[in-house]
Amino acid sequence: MPQLIYHDYFWILMATSFMTSVVSASVGFLGGTILLAVMAQFLPPEVLIPVHGLVQLWANSTRAAFLIKDIQWRIVGHYAGGTLLGSLIASQFVLKIPEAIYNIGLGYIILVLTLAKREVWSKFFVASTSGNFRFLNKWALTGFVASFVGLFVGAIGILVGSVFLTEKNLEKKMMVGTQAVCQALVHLAKIVVFVYLGFHIGPWLGLLSGLIFTTLAGSFFGTRILDKIPQDLFVTIFRMVIIILATRLILIGVNYLMW
Repeated sequence: MPQLIYHDYFWILMATSFMTSVVSASVGFLGGTILLAVMAQFLPPEVLIPVHGLVQLWANSTRAAFLIKDIQWRIVGHYAGGTLLGSLIASQFVLKIPEAIYNIGLGYIILVLTLAKREVWSKFFVASTSGNFRFLNKWALTGFVASFVGLFVGAIGILVGSVFLTEKNLEKKMMVGTQAVCQALVHLAKIVVFVYLGFHIGPWLGLLSGLIFTTLAGSFFGTRILDKIPQDLFVTIFRMVIIILATRLILIGVNYLMW
C-alpha cells in the first residue's frame, strides 16, 4: 500500500520539506530540486512528480502570499499564457526524452542564460519578438518551456530562475515573489494534467498534510531571512548556485552517455 512506502520516512520528508522551503523562500529557487531528490528515494516514480508538484504548488503559493506586495503581475500575466499552452501540448506526449540528453541540454541552456550579459539577452528577445513574431514575449516563452518540461521532471526552478536574471530592475523581493507565482502556475497545470491521466491523491493525503504544514513554516522563516540578505550578495548567490547545478546536470548526462 502507498501509505507504507512513506510511513518509515515520514519525519525525514517533513524535515526536508521545511529546510528546502526555507532555502527557496530566502534564495528564490533550489529547494524544489533538493526536495525532489530526497523524495525520489522513497516514493515510486508514478507518484513522485504529482506529489512533489502538490507540495511545490503549496510552497510557492505561500511564499507568494508573504511577498504579494512585491509581485510583478505584468510578468505573471505573460507567463500564464505560455504555461497554459505548454501544458496542453505536453499532455499529448508520452515519450520521454532520454535522461542523459535531457540533462546535458537543460544544463547547457541554463548556463547560456545565466552567463550571458543582460544586454545580450535584451537584444535577443527584442529580435525574437519583433517583425512576424511580434506576438511573442520572453515570459510567455519561459512559461511555455517550463510547463512543457515540468510535466516530465518535477523541479523547474533553475530554468525559470536563470531567465529572471535577464530581467532588469528586479529587486530581490520582486524576483522571489514573482518567480513563486510563476512556478506555482506550472505546478498547478502539471497537477491538472496528472489528475486527467489518472493520478489519485487520496492515498497520499496523510503525507501531503504533513508536508503542507512544514512548507508553510519554511516559507515564513525563509521570507524573514530574505530581509537580511543584501541585494548584491543575493544576486551573486543566486547566480553561483545556478551555475553549479547546471554544470552538475551536464556532468551527470555525460557520465550516463559514457557508461
